[in-house]
Amino acid sequence: MVLAAALGGTAVMAQSEWTALARARARRQLAHEEQRRVEALAREGLVSEAELGKAKAAAALADLDYAEALWALQGSRLHVLVVDSIRHSSADALDAISLELALPPPGGRGEEELEVARSFGVADLKVSLLHEGVVVGYPYATVVPFLAAGERAQLHFRLLRAVDAPTVQLEYQNRVEQVTLVPRAQSSPRPFRVLALQPALAATFGEEARFVVRVEPLVADELTLALETRGLPEACRTRYVDTATGAGISSLRMEAGSRARDIELLVTIPAGEAPGVVPDIPIAFHLVLQGQGRAGQEVEVPLQLTPVGSPRLEVRAPTWLAEGVAGKTVALPLEVINTGTAPALGVTVVAEVPAPLRGFVGDPVERLAVGQKAAFQVLVEIGGEALPGEYALELYPRAQNQPRGRREGVSHFRVRVVRETALGVWGALAIAAAVAAVAGVAWLFRQRLD
Repeated sequence: MVLAAALGGTAVMAQSEWTALARARARRQLAHEEQRRVEALAREGLVSEAELGKAKAAAALADLDYAEALWALQGSRLHVLVVDSIRHSSADALDAISLELALPPPGGRGEEELEVARSFGVADLKVSLLHEGVVVGYPYATVVPFLAAGERAQLHFRLLRAVDAPTVQLEYQNRVEQVTLVPRAQSSPRPFRVLALQPALAATFGEEARFVVRVEPLVADELTLALETRGLPEACRTRYVDTATGAGISSLRMEAGSRARDIELLVTIPAGEAPGVVPDIPIAFHLVLQGQGRAGQEVEVPLQLTPVGSPRLEVRAPTWLAEGVAGKTVALPLEVINTGTAPALGVTVVAEVPAPLRGFVGDPVERLAVGQKAAFQVLVEIGGEALPGEYALELYPRAQNQPRGRREGVSHFRVRVVRETALGVWGALAIAAAVAAVAGVAWLFRQRLD
């Protein structure tokens, strides 16, 4: 009977508050209509400013009365409810709790209900998890800025210690409410989950990329996970390392109740371009973890590796000195080798030749792979006015995919210009005549023998 009397008293109180709200709303409407009527008369000069001020003050007081009636209704009808609670398993052996809070809409009728619904709500709702008066959830407290009528709020807490039935404490509108609940357990869709800490990396040709992957068990059972990569070009080599021990592994074994573990996937890119390994073109592949036994699920982790590098060209030659006479052309044989980490495109040789010499280089090489060589010949034309002596030349390779203005692998050649003398011409003629004479004598000797 006591409970029935209390409920009956609450119903009567709520009904009287709705009645007071309806009356306050009607008075506010009449006050604002009167204000508009007086303002229209004031524009025609039919009423004084004092009467207009009284009408505005009456409308303002009607607004305050309505707000007070609305506040009284909210104070009696405002009850935040915990409509759902879920317990999630965690990798650190402590659970997480998800809460769903709701504020039921007011129970009035007609226009009053619509008016109240637009402004009915709770501001600065403070929520925390307790057990026997001690905070057991992190964050220690979460504040919902505003919870409107008919809306719901999702909150998440990490338990700081094992608690079967935590208490939710709600603080709002100068009141404190506590609800003890038993969260329902959420079954995990898989026995473990995997997170790549850096899913996309870039690595230079010939070097190793290091992916760190975190494995979190979602069950208390023992887990054995086989490791595999899919989608990598054959030229790339892989290995796995347990970061806790530094040992190489092919599978990951986790004891019952283990915490999260980190493993490293090390991918070595070939020193030069290979099928499927092209500079600046990302390689998309997957790390696959295959559970054994009861945990026999397969999880694929998408990863991306971008090979990067740059060509480095060097000039090599059998000699760095050539000799010639004025008016002639000297050929300088040389080769260019790519010692960098990426193919070189459009390779040629630039010759900086002092006057009165001129240099000419053949057609460029379309592509020079890492470690590959290309033969070039630089023709140096010695002007007829060139004086005897040594002339210094600078030769350096250049590729289209190298930064502009870079001068790498500069080599210094020397061209020695000598004077052609008459003695040298007559000496050559004398040697030729002597050779011819010897040949004639040998022919006559064979004729006599015949």
